[in-house]
Amino acid sequence: MLVYLAKRIIIRCFNAVGLEVHKRKVTDKRPQREGEINQVMPDISLHPGLQRLIAARLQHPFVLLGSEPDLSTYRAFLKTNGTEWNWDVNIVVPGGLQVVICSLPRCDEHWHVIRELKRRHGVRITTIEELVLPFTPILFSQAKLSYWLKTIDEIAPFYLGEKWFGPIDSLTQVFPLSGKRVIEFGPFDGAQTAGLVHHGVRELVCIEARAENFIKTLIAKEVFGWNNIRIVMDDMHNADVIKYGRFDLAFCHGTYYHAMAPFVLLENLISLSDNIFVGGFVLKEGSPFEVITYEGEDYRVKPYTEGEGFTSGINKTSYYFHPDDLTRFFTSRGYEITVLDDREDEHGTNRYYRFFASR
Repeated sequence: MLVYLAKRIIIRCFNAVGLEVHKRKVTDKRPQREGEINQVMPDISLHPGLQRLIAARLQHPFVLLGSEPDLSTYRAFLKTNGTEWNWDVNIVVPGGLQVVICSLPRCDEHWHVIRELKRRHGVRITTIEELVLPFTPILFSQAKLSYWLKTIDEIAPFYLGEKWFGPIDSLTQVFPLSGKRVIEFGPFDGAQTAGLVHHGVRELVCIEARAENFIKTLIAKEVFGWNNIRIVMDDMHNADVIKYGRFDLAFCHGTYYHAMAPFVLLENLISLSDNIFVGGFVLKEGSPFEVITYEGEDYRVKPYTEGEGFTSGINKTSYYFHPDDLTRFFTSRGYEITVLDDREDEHGTNRYYRFFASR
């Protein structure tokens, strides 16, 4: 009995000390130094695309709390009302609304106010930095790596699902993507991947051999919470049914002409799915070509030397095909062809061709 009482006394002593320490932390007020600012945030006014991504993250209705200068910064692009506020922990929070604190904390007392408001009101309280910081890896990546869409203002509409990189909308008319399991070759900078995600694919496996493109797409996946996709660093010549299994669709846009062994890639596509989308540069009528033979069939191709940039293949030699011969590879194996696009282009061979093959 004495041992039990002794233990209870010790526990109470520790609890009392802990409570007192907790109180001391809560009431501690380190004075804000003159001119001190919180520099964790980028200058949002410089990036309209970032503003749009932030606004898309919020669900209406919500209200803003902050100083008048801060309110004026965010009120315009968030298109909501705001209440002038100066770190009063006893602010009356409107019932049922999400509250965004748009003034940045600059001292211990500010952080304690935020913590107390969250304790009282839970997930209804959000700070502006919690909304903005998840997007800053895109700004960092675009400053360090080359993108086809070079600024966050240019790429934001694709990440938001307002524009499509390639004819994904045309593809889904002949082959609805919603609920499908898809393998994508060459996700590039994630803008094309975003289109597949926004069209409702159930699962997406992305194959990428260039590390910088892998990183760009990985950043987009994490920033936007694309939990149904997996990005794999692998050579597309290795990506077949043995390694990855079967899919509802093999999506090969802007990549077939980067294969050093093109028939290996084309056979891989057939092994992966009965539905295949291919898009890429092809030979224009009248262009010079060479003939290569595969399994007794002749194919008109043009070998070329790859460049050095992030849009190039990893290996030095790749091949453009004549479009008739490229589609014949699939029709001879039982596929029906639907041409989605055949147009002039200022890059590559100056002719871009897209088709859907199905059997």
